[in-house]
Amino acid sequence: SNHPTTTQNNIIPTGSDPQIKEVLVMCDGLDKCLVIAPDYLGYGSSVNTTHPYMCSTLTARNVVDGILAAMDYILTQKNNLGVYYRFASDYYTWNVGYSQGGAATLAVHKYLETEASQEVRDKIRLKKSICGAGPYLQTYMFDEMEQYDHMFYSLYIPFTIDGLIYTFGNTIMRGLKEEDIYTEKFLNSDLLATMRGKNILAADLNTRIANTVGTNGKVNFYDIIRPEYSDRSSKLYRTIHKALSQLDLLDG
Repeated sequence: SNHPTTTQNNIIPTGSDPQIKEVLVMCDGLDKCLVIAPDYLGYGSSVNTTHPYMCSTLTARNVVDGILAAMDYILTQKNNLGVYYRFASDYYTWNVGYSQGGAATLAVHKYLETEASQEVRDKIRLKKSICGAGPYLQTYMFDEMEQYDHMFYSLYIPFTIDGLIYTFGNTIMRGLKEEDIYTEKFLNSDLLATMRGKNILAADLNTRIANTVGTNGKVNFYDIIRPEYSDRSSKLYRTIHKALSQLDLLDG
């Protein structure tokens, strides 16, 4: 189970009872199942690392590593009768998620089909992926949000940019500094530090962005990103678009 966007470190599978209860519904009607809900990179034990938001391959590897680790771990544990757990000979895996988790789900599916070893595929035995309301095409998301007078989910922009810098900082993104990307007003606020602190609810972060750099509580794309982005020949647009295209899940 791949969790939705969170900007707060304690609202993750290892830190939140409600999320565990949500994923337990996957067992409904099944005799026995193992629910695996990994924290994404940048949360839980890796909280001091940048979360590579929407960076599909990193997230997919993260989740697959979690699946493999959990499968190995459960075999070392005993049930209430003192008998070690084992997998049925015909076991299989369902891969599910909503919102960011929907994109993570498709990323895991794509990773297993195109990059994972045959040994890993044979061990996981993916049977079905259920992707709910995920952003699967990052270039489209940015182009679409650019058109909005009021971005309802404005945190998506700086959260994704942080992920791009973390993932492609030594390659595609190395020619851009933060001051080349963000407006002066956005940079001079405390918004990036607040976001990176991972102690604020997503809804509250969106409200804070709108009230800090927006007008009358409404924030548009160019309240956050420098206006040069509108020039499709600019270094800013071409660099970000190239990096975003690496994350597109509907290609290949």
